Amino acid sequence: MNIPLGPAAAIAAVILSAILAYFVRVNAQLKKQSEEITELKTKVSPLWAQIQSRIASDLHQPHPRYMEMDQLLEKLEALTITKDERARLGVLLQLRSQDMSGDVSEIQRHEANLMMQVMHIVVLEAKGIIGTAAIWISVHLFQHLRI
Repeated sequence: MNIPLGPAAAIAAVILSAILAYFVRVNAQLKKQSEEITELKTKVSPLWAQIQSRIASDLHQPHPRYMEMDQLLEKLEALTITKDERARLGVLLQLRSQDMSGDVSEIQRHEANLMMQVMHIVVLEAKGIIGTAAIWISVHLFQHLRI
C-alpha cells in the first residue's frame, strides 16, 4: 500500500504535534509540582526549626545531671552536632521520656519523645535531604502536638 507523500507527511505532522502537545502539558504539570514542593519546603523548614527550638528550650534543666543533654541540644540547634552526638542525644532523650523523677514533668517526657523524631528531620533539612517521609512525619507529629 503506497500512501502518497502529502498525506503521509500530514499524518506524521499530526502525530508529532500530538506528541509535542503531550510533552508540553507534562512539562507544565511538572513545573507546577516543582513550584508547589518549593513552596511547601519554605513553609516546613522554618516550622521544624521553631518546633525544635521550643522543645529544646522546654527540655533545658538547671540540674547538673542534665548538663550533657543541654550541651547536645545546643549543638543540635546550632547544627554542629555529629552523628555520634546525635545518637547519644537520642539515648538521653529516651531516658528523659521515661524519667519519673519530680523534676521532669509529663510535658517534658512527651517532648523528649517528640524531639527524638524532630532532631533527625532538622538534620536532613540542613543537608537539603527532605522529602515525602519528612512531610508524612510532620503531619503525624502535629497530631501529637494537639494533645
